[in-house]
Amino acid sequence: MDCRLSKQSFDKSRPARLSQLTVSYGSPTARFTDREAVFVNKEVHLGEMDVYGFDYDLTLVTYTSALAEFIFRKTFHLLVWKWKVSSAELASFCILTSLLAIIPSKVLYFMFKGLIMKVDAFNNIQADTVHRGLQPVPVETVKSVYNGLYIASALLRGDRRTEKHHMTQVMDFFSLPAVYVVCSVIEHFKKSGINFQPECIYTDVRGNLDLLRQFTKWSFQRVLFVGDHVYYDLADASNQWGWATAAVIPELETEIEISNTEVYRFNLRRLMLLEDLLLNNQLVVTAEGQAVLEDWRKERDHLRLLTKVCFNEHFGSIFRSFHNPSYFSQRLGQYASMYTSSVNNLLALPVDHTCYPRRTPLPHE
Repeated sequence: MDCRLSKQSFDKSRPARLSQLTVSYGSPTARFTDREAVFVNKEVHLGEMDVYGFDYDLTLVTYTSALAEFIFRKTFHLLVWKWKVSSAELASFCILTSLLAIIPSKVLYFMFKGLIMKVDAFNNIQADTVHRGLQPVPVETVKSVYNGLYIASALLRGDRRTEKHHMTQVMDFFSLPAVYVVCSVIEHFKKSGINFQPECIYTDVRGNLDLLRQFTKWSFQRVLFVGDHVYYDLADASNQWGWATAAVIPELETEIEISNTEVYRFNLRRLMLLEDLLLNNQLVVTAEGQAVLEDWRKERDHLRLLTKVCFNEHFGSIFRSFHNPSYFSQRLGQYASMYTSSVNNLLALPVDHTCYPRRTPLPHE
């Protein structure tokens, strides 16, 4: 669709006209997405697989929010018993009514500053997602911490954990209670005027894939391993041994449901239309034309916010940071041959099925 407007059309481009254009504007979201689909990053021939391996927690087995609340409360009891923190002072944080809604998985925790945030695939911080404790951090403060909104790769922990890492990613259901406890304690210390060191020992139980491969002598290219943790279940299997990998991401089902709603689809089409209009008409020089451009920029910012908060009020979608893929989404594409919302969705694929990735146009194509 050509979004270059004549001078007459440009000067008349008001909200009513934009609404008409939005309805007819074509976009990649024209088709509804099946929430039980399997999405492919790399070509996989299932008929060539000799072995199927499965992680247990959150792949074959799922848990209710009651477990998150149990972990949360037990962690607080540990604080009281081991660290001698006053139980009365922390009591206000022990009500876990909406843990999963407050802090989603796949965000990053900056250990030496006590900040939690979302980062895109290019290491850029999504400024409106940065929190210290349970409160948002002003953009100017974030910029002063990092000398901008970019995090050097050396600060980001990849698939290898070292003693010197500065950041950790909240990757799964079990990480959420721990991070919420950390944020709650930081919030308490801030309100009480207590000096504190935000470093937190944050460890995950690493799988025994190395030992398993040594025992079984499985061929590198004939194994499909299914897991929920992109780093500890899938990274080594994909990078070192060349196994095909499938990621199970329970949050995907809810995100697809939201992206299929008429409100979201309309807002996204309108946002994409505005971005095309801004791109193709930014050289206008008249005062009235500049006023129209400014209105479009303001509406674009508003629509970007609307399409973010429908997934999570504070952090948005786990897969996207506005127009860029999120840091998690980039890692998912790197380590997972395919991904889906539930391991049961793989049952719909015939045993000799070939999983083909869709061709994604590059910016110049």
